[in-house]
Amino acid sequence: MRLLRYTGIGICLVGLVYFALAIARSPEALIRVVSEPTFACALVVATICTFVSLVCASIGWQLLLSMFGGRRPLTLVCAVFLATQIGKYAPGNIGHLVGRAAVLKAYDVPIGASSKAMLVEVVVLLATGVALVVAFMADWLLAVLGDVASRISITLITSALAIFGAMMIFAAARFRARLKPVLWQLWADLIASRKRLAAIALIDLACFALNGLALFAATRLLFPETTIEFVACLGVATASFLAGYVTPGAPGGIGVREATTILLLGPSVSTNEAALVALTVRLAATVADLIGFVAGNAMLQRRKLS
Repeated sequence: MRLLRYTGIGICLVGLVYFALAIARSPEALIRVVSEPTFACALVVATICTFVSLVCASIGWQLLLSMFGGRRPLTLVCAVFLATQIGKYAPGNIGHLVGRAAVLKAYDVPIGASSKAMLVEVVVLLATGVALVVAFMADWLLAVLGDVASRISITLITSALAIFGAMMIFAAARFRARLKPVLWQLWADLIASRKRLAAIALIDLACFALNGLALFAATRLLFPETTIEFVACLGVATASFLAGYVTPGAPGGIGVREATTILLLGPSVSTNEAALVALTVRLAATVADLIGFVAGNAMLQRRKLS
């Protein structure tokens, strides 16, 4: 497990270096773009899209909890979800998951319910995201596979997925005796709640669409001359999210998401322009998480006082 974590951190650092070099190619472009009113507009639009996606994800989280006997009021679940999202920036990229379960335990939600909900959340999110990438980026990826930078991107994504898969196999092998009855019960719960599972997949689709919209808005507002379409941005945003999501040790997927975004946007915009778009989307995601942290804690505090 430690080797996998160190490998993930290595991928994260490589992505950060690539991102930094892409920005450093033209510092004057960074100054020019940031000083224009369109940058503030792009940041605001991307932040709104990202924050709305967090709210949608919290609704999906409530549905997941209800599947395993941990149903609580939506306002409470949303508050906890938003307040703990900031934890993903802690080393390990799982702080938000641990924090979510810990806070919910204080509201009598069993750790077992939260754990099952997290497992299903990860599986459905990955399945939905991969389906989107295959559906909307198959031709795109085939067209750019001959490019060296694109091959690096594919290698990064594949490596991250391989690391995640290795972690799952290792956990299954080590805790097989304990996991077997839990997995059987989980399967029974999923069969009984398959309609809710479909609703959760639709919510994940909406979240990916909002992330794609954030990337599309940032690209078209910063560089209006580009002809990139929303569908391409949806695929790029989804692939970038998945790459960062499954990389262990990458806080908030930082570095991995940006590098993947730059590499996949390559056919449509220059490397420096793609880096500026990735920077805008990263800033928007961070601001959205900070807003969620403040809003979530305010909601929880108000609940305690009422």
